[in-house]
Amino acid sequence: MSQKDTDALVTLRAALVSERRAAASAGDAKTVIRIQHEVALIDAAISDEQALGQQEKDDFATTRALRRAPDTTKIKEFSLMDDPIRVAD
Repeated sequence: MSQKDTDALVTLRAALVSERRAAASAGDAKTVIRIQHEVALIDAAISDEQALGQQEKDDFATTRALRRAPDTTKIKEFSLMDDPIRVAD
């Protein structure tokens, strides 16, 4: 999913929240529940996309760190799981 898709989901979510508020003001509990379910699905999709984007950034940083030859005189401890960027720098 691209940033454009994520932005579209955020816009859709905002519209649904407005509808949910209107339904709540009108006392339409059935509509509020239906819309809340849709909002929860959109929130999950946005969260998944953000997590995937962060994972891609982490993978890129790890790969970059592994490609660089570290200055071994500066390394006191070595843990790729801990901080791959520290190893690279």
